Amino acid sequence: MHHHLHSQRRTPAPRIGPSLTNRRGAALLLAVYLSAITLLLLGGIALQRTNTEMHAAQVSRDLQQAFYLAEAGVDQALGALRANPDLPDGTRPASTLTTGTASYTVKTVDMAFLTDGTAEAVRQITATGRASNNSNVPSTVTATFRTPMQLTGMRANGGISFASGTFGDSPLGHHDGMSWFFNKITITGDVQTTLGQPSSVSLTTDVTVSGDVVIGPPDADHGYTRLSGNESFTDGVVLSDYYGGWGPDDDHKTGKVNGDISAETASILPQASAPASCSSQPWQVRTGQSYDVRKGDPLDMAPPEDSRVIICVPYATFARNTTVTFHDPTLLYITQPLPDSYGNTAFSNGGTVSVEGRIQNRPDRGFVVIVSPPTVNPTHPPAVWAGNFEGSIYAPTSSVRFTTSETEQDALWLRGDRPDKRRVGFVVGNSIRATMVSISTQRPHRSRHTTTTTTLPLVNWTN
Repeated sequence: MHHHLHSQRRTPAPRIGPSLTNRRGAALLLAVYLSAITLLLLGGIALQRTNTEMHAAQVSRDLQQAFYLAEAGVDQALGALRANPDLPDGTRPASTLTTGTASYTVKTVDMAFLTDGTAEAVRQITATGRASNNSNVPSTVTATFRTPMQLTGMRANGGISFASGTFGDSPLGHHDGMSWFFNKITITGDVQTTLGQPSSVSLTTDVTVSGDVVIGPPDADHGYTRLSGNESFTDGVVLSDYYGGWGPDDDHKTGKVNGDISAETASILPQASAPASCSSQPWQVRTGQSYDVRKGDPLDMAPPEDSRVIICVPYATFARNTTVTFHDPTLLYITQPLPDSYGNTAFSNGGTVSVEGRIQNRPDRGFVVIVSPPTVNPTHPPAVWAGNFEGSIYAPTSSVRFTTSETEQDALWLRGDRPDKRRVGFVVGNSIRATMVSISTQRPHRSRHTTTTTTLPLVNWTN
């Protein structure tokens, strides 16, 4: 039995899986691998963040540089406006900038009439700067300033025409059995339109403009081919030799300009903002009535400390044989023209409008009609029928018409008289037409391009 026990040997159990040492080595390798991946990811993230921060810093520097360039553009625009307050609207490059480029746009956005009778244009300057090493990061600065605006002569955004004309079936004037004397008219003062098309300014026979005539450069689509001549389809300023068939040819003279005729870019003047609160009732002066306007008038909405009379109504009509006299400086704002058979009447004068007293010699400041409707139908714009009118008109979206009043027409039939000369300060309209009347406008007090160093009042600044 002992021999049997000693003869039996125990066989070791077989191993299942790696040893503990091998498992520990594998875990270490895995940890190193994961650590390397983690470090690589963190390094990439850090590098990307560094690049992003560097790019953001560069963009910030470029944006700051662009802002300085835009400010330089505003400064240059202000310098140009100080040198020439009548600087036309438009976009111009800023000059002598070494760190990038800039351009500025000047736009006239409003017109303000001040207590001393002068006018100021509200000019908006928008300047954009771009750094030289990154033009894709622009900066824009917008500033609004008031600039002095000298309104004189006649100025239109569209066509201007002057006609001597005839009345009824007879020419204006006397008939002595030998010849007819046409109604020769004279327009005294400068005439300007932004239009650059044939017949931008038209003068019929026996019409003389005693002043300069300025029209716009030729329009890209319908431009004129010659600055002046007698062809209505080709000439920018038409000087007609047509006399209507009355009398011998030598009785009548071709329309002429006693001044310079030139082409020049000019700003399109905007509507002037009307007072915030206006009357809902029109101003109507009925046939045969007289009306004297002074400070404190029932229609006056100006505060007592304002020396002007300010009237704001939907429209104003002065009927036949009326007399309206202004004794104190008056601004008449028209906000809602009357739809009628003539279109949309903003102001109609069938009588006589005059300025007297301390404003007698300043029609530009004595009485100003300002037409500012909130909307304008271009096919039926507001109409201003001036009649026998003394004062000024600012209606850049309206058609302005000067012709004989009904009172004058009676005198023409009875006596063959010529209409009185209209004495106005300035006329601004979308289009201007004068028929059978002479008009004298106020001349500029200084040269159009006189340098000035006045400070321009800031209205608004945004960036």
